[in-house]
Amino acid sequence: MSKELFPHPDTFGYRLEYKEDKNVKVCWFCHSSHLQKYLDRYKPTSPKIDTHPNYEPFKSISKTAKKAPKQKLFADVDTYVKVKAPPAAPRRRSKVPKPINVGNRKTDCPRLLQDRFTVKVKKDTN
Repeated sequence: MSKELFPHPDTFGYRLEYKEDKNVKVCWFCHSSHLQKYLDRYKPTSPKIDTHPNYEPFKSISKTAKKAPKQKLFADVDTYVKVKAPPAAPRRRSKVPKPINVGNRKTDCPRLLQDRFTVKVKKDTN
């Protein structure tokens, strides 16, 4: 093969030449699948395909018999996640609980401190 047909034989082993409008278009490809994609996408008229001797010959694959159907790699989200309806909002209380003043009652203190805690009760002098 001449150096003109394959200027980079180590990387681009496939050559496509076809006439587009009035110009001759030349394309090089590194893999046969890239050439096939180009042919499927642009559909050139009367293409001339050359292959470097170090590469395997190009075999055109029609679109219908191109590939076997792909296997399903991942399952749907529904198989792993079971979506439930959101829970109902909590019921509101009608009355706000009154805060407890700590230190007013003997029972407000922890049991350990009740022995040491003394409550001073104020007597009303009314």
